[in-house]
Order: sequence, then structure tokens, then C-alpha cells
Amino acid sequence: MAHGDILSASGLTAAEIGGGSLAVHSPIDGSAIAKLKTHGAAEVQAMIAQGVTAFRAWRQVPAPRRGEQPQSAAYNAASGPAARLSPVVPGDILFIT
Repeated sequence: MAHGDILSASGLTAAEIGGGSLAVHSPIDGSAIAKLKTHGAAEVQAMIAQGVTAFRAWRQVPAPRRGEQPQSAAYNAASGPAARLSPVVPGDILFIT
């Protein structure tokens, strides 16, 4: 499965994968993976604020309940393509099917 296919299967749109100016390359073979959009300081600050708000809500969920979340059906369905994007150390044996 090609990088673009994996990114698409993970729910990213073609515009998100190839609509920017920041080139992303594989550390394995140097092939192009994506062209990401860059963001200005104000956009980054807004994203950080959104993440902080989400974290504050998440930490209010009791720990046993938080532990159940990654086992949800949606997570399991998306974990296959996402697992293929995990960093790969050159020379490691790959067990990706």
C-alpha cells in the first residue's frame, strides 16, 4: 500500500495530503509522502488552544473510562492504516501485510 493510500485510508483528504507547499519525504527511500499546508502563528495558537481545551475535558473522564476508549470500534478500524505510518527504522524487519 502506497503512502498516499494509507493517508487516504486514515481519513485525510487529497487537499490535506497534497494541497500545501511543505514537502514530506520518507526517511527510508526519500520518496515524497505528502505536501502539507503550513500555518501562521495565529492559526497555530488557535490549534494549541483547541488542544488544551480538549485535554482539560479529557482529564475529567475517570481513568478506567479513559482506558476503554482506545478499544472502541472506530479506533480499531482506523488503527490498521495508522499503524503503517508508524516510524520505521531503516534496516528493521517489517511485518506489515
